[in-house]
Amino acid sequence: MSKSRNRIRFSHRAIDALPVPPKDHPASNVEYSDEVESGLRIAVYKSGRKSFRHRYTFLGNKCSATIGEYPAINVDLARERVREHKRLLAQNIDPREERNQIRQAISFGDFVNQHYLPFAQREKRSYKDIVNRCQLRLIPTFGKKVLERITKADISGFHQRLREEVSATTANRHLSQISAVYVLAIEMGHATSNPARGIKKFREKGPRTRALDEKELQLFITELRKEVDLGNPSAQAIYLLLLSGLRKMEFLSARWEHVDLQGESVFLPNTKPGTSRYLYLNSSAAQLLETMHAKRVDGNPFVFPSRRSRAGHLKEVRRTFATIAQRAEISNLRLHDMRRSFATLLVNNGVDLYVVKDLLGHADVRTTQTTYAHLHNSTLRKATQVVADKIGNFFD
Repeated sequence: MSKSRNRIRFSHRAIDALPVPPKDHPASNVEYSDEVESGLRIAVYKSGRKSFRHRYTFLGNKCSATIGEYPAINVDLARERVREHKRLLAQNIDPREERNQIRQAISFGDFVNQHYLPFAQREKRSYKDIVNRCQLRLIPTFGKKVLERITKADISGFHQRLREEVSATTANRHLSQISAVYVLAIEMGHATSNPARGIKKFREKGPRTRALDEKELQLFITELRKEVDLGNPSAQAIYLLLLSGLRKMEFLSARWEHVDLQGESVFLPNTKPGTSRYLYLNSSAAQLLETMHAKRVDGNPFVFPSRRSRAGHLKEVRRTFATIAQRAEISNLRLHDMRRSFATLLVNNGVDLYVVKDLLGHADVRTTQTTYAHLHNSTLRKATQVVADKIGNFFD
């Protein structure tokens, strides 16, 4: 192929259409030049991977600097990087050395705290979930490692361990989270490639439908109330999650200023769907909150104050939850199953799915139907049987 045919005007459509080199091609990749920005190249590898690079001359030597993988780096950003390199070259600075200093200076934890989390707070609706993934697992695992030196093997091993310890779904969510961190790192020049890319996600089961049955519910509440009566904040949180159907962090991050004890409601300014809403308290939840309010910690605005920080709130109740489940001799139970148990009680007692949707704070009724339609259908069958029983009485 001639050099003229290897020059194209870079665009996403043009790059997507570039052919993958055949397996018997003598080189590992084929390189194309941009007609707009001199020195900008894109290499197409036999694997199908595509990567931008900048070819330039420094102190009489021909050099090449990797810019980053396409499409994590888009055409406009690649051109801007080349222009940045040219500005450095005009000052007799080698862009490779400058970029190496930037990349080697930041750890995964520092990048997440200084750049990714502020970005996620501005741009992502699921910010609280992102914070939890980063703070509870990703930073403790990768935080001290240099961002650019974390390997695919490191991430793949973490992915595998998380599936074994928790679930395939949780492992996949964290893999996607790591990948999102690296996408931003590449855009900001702190990384040239995404080591999470290409790691195959685990096959996930359908939506979890585990909920406490009537017998389990009685056993669980018996053990739970023992801890609640002792004033255990974690047990109080678990009980309120069961009574309200809220997501864990929606209640753990609740502030007293948003609790209306007279109106028996709690204002939730930030929910998972990204909207605010009111939680209307049943009598048991309202009574417990009144008791907690009378004994609240002065100076701390949160309903569930942190044990470690005067200004923070409780983040985890898993240890208490596991202890209660063990005492009740209930297995295969997770904290989020309290939310499903709440909904199951509603559906099994004939509450309409649209009402359940609003109580759970689902943005779309289809989310409610996916998990609880089988229960709703059972309720409908029981309801229609009333007619059959009534008519059958005429023939008895």
